[in-house]
Amino acid sequence: MNTPSDPIQNCELAFSCSKTWGSLIETDEQGKKFCDSCGHHVYNVTSADDLEKFSALRHCVAIEWLATAGLPALPDYDGEYYDLVLSPVTKLTFPQMKELKDMLRLQLNYIEIRNRFCDNNEHTLFEELENDVCDRIGTRLKNVNLQYRVVQKNQKADK
Repeated sequence: MNTPSDPIQNCELAFSCSKTWGSLIETDEQGKKFCDSCGHHVYNVTSADDLEKFSALRHCVAIEWLATAGLPALPDYDGEYYDLVLSPVTKLTFPQMKELKDMLRLQLNYIEIRNRFCDNNEHTLFEELENDVCDRIGTRLKNVNLQYRVVQKNQKADK
């Protein structure tokens, strides 16, 4: 079961960072903290409505779990998970770099992005994506002609 101390996730992209809710900097607004590592605000999500609202705004979120009830605040996903891997590239165009920076929400300049992704190695962009999220990100990569592959990871056992 996930707990409030689990890593913060950007649910739209299923990105998990190493920070926890408790390690973030307090703000004046309840349910909102600041990450000094990436420079983004993180919002504490306690309902599916909150998740939908903050995801639509592309905000980073921490999912709060109802530990006292023994149930997660959001339903578990029981389908297959996928890793999305960027194929080796030798040159990135400006639109491709812009798309990568936007999708990954990296605080990198374009030279750093070029250096990171033009080393002829594959790079795992996102891990353990749900199928529909993987498809949406794949569409964005196709739109800027970036080659990628999808690796099936696992499927949760039936309850």
